Amino acid sequence: MEIFKQHIVLYDKGDDLLNMKQVRQYFANFVSAGKPTSTALREKLLKLDAARKTCEINPYRFEKRIDGKRTYMGNLIPDCAPPRPDDTALWNNLTQQWVSIPQRKSS
Repeated sequence: MEIFKQHIVLYDKGDDLLNMKQVRQYFANFVSAGKPTSTALREKLLKLDAARKTCEINPYRFEKRIDGKRTYMGNLIPDCAPPRPDDTALWNNLTQQWVSIPQRKSS
């Protein structure tokens, strides 16, 4: 849906789509097989699906996805960043890496 919204904004179609019937028709055209928008959408969805499967496979990935973007504690995590290594790691924006916090030993 986010890709469709971006398309509407990019092509300035917001004023042309005045009711749900028009939006549905425009969306049907947007996803029609063979259209450039359909091809681009398919590629994006395949990438998102692959990323989702990677998250499911990796039990050490603790961050969340919000609108398709990796986040942890409200911070955006680059897609190229490795998975969060453990449940004490925090993302350091300056060094662009995970930093694990040593746990205190109780006496």
